[in-house]
Amino acid sequence: MTTPHWVNDLPPQPGVYRFHGAEGELLYIGKSINIRQRVKSHFQSCQRSSRARRMCQLTDHIDYTITAGELGALLLENREIKQRQPIFNRRQRRYKQLHTWILNASDTAFLAPVLHRPASESLWNQDSYGLYRSPRQARLALEHWIKQYRLCPKVCGLESGSGPCFSFQLGRCQGACCGKESPDSHNRRLKQALHEHQIQAWPYKGTLVIRECGATEDDYHLVHQWCHLATLNHAPGEEDLQPRHDVCFDLDSYRMLLHFLNRGIEHFVMP
Repeated sequence: MTTPHWVNDLPPQPGVYRFHGAEGELLYIGKSINIRQRVKSHFQSCQRSSRARRMCQLTDHIDYTITAGELGALLLENREIKQRQPIFNRRQRRYKQLHTWILNASDTAFLAPVLHRPASESLWNQDSYGLYRSPRQARLALEHWIKQYRLCPKVCGLESGSGPCFSFQLGRCQGACCGKESPDSHNRRLKQALHEHQIQAWPYKGTLVIRECGATEDDYHLVHQWCHLATLNHAPGEEDLQPRHDVCFDLDSYRMLLHFLNRGIEHFVMP
């Protein structure tokens, strides 16, 4: 399949592009730091992928939104895919009913996972671990970590009663439930099990503003409690900080934001 001539009219700039069918139906949403080059690669891959060939055959036109840089393109693509559910994108959803694990210290100095459903006005006031659609999904994850790291299900709140847990009798627990393992040892392994699922506590006293510099203009990404509130093409004022009820935490955008903050992207905080 040949690349349509109008692809050359697309900008060689960062942003989000959208494939549309003849009836205006949304086929696909993608992002790139060079829209023209990325769209060309879709048509060039038709020989290698029947799915790509089918999508390109159905495409009637492409529209796009230019962003200042890569972060803006990532955030916009992530939001639009989940809101608009294009035909050829992998299905993704945003979940407003969130459950997560937090760690509380017990009287015996053992850390214990406690299921937490954060309130929208104070989502991440402390470190938490994992993000789940239901308590059942969260419990299955905890059971997996306990088995993988040989943790004690009684210390982790999945068993009750006195004496050693059932896993200790089977040789799957190292004895935190019966004095055979110290709190420090068990706590260390528990934190190791949860580490890659960590959602950091919100560290800012106000709204975080990330400034992303573009070739012709800048983008300002507004973030609060790890929720991406909006992206502006002007420096934000107080009127831009009004709370929005349609905003919810999204694990993918959280990881994007953390990645760019760790890389040292320019940012400041508005109280």
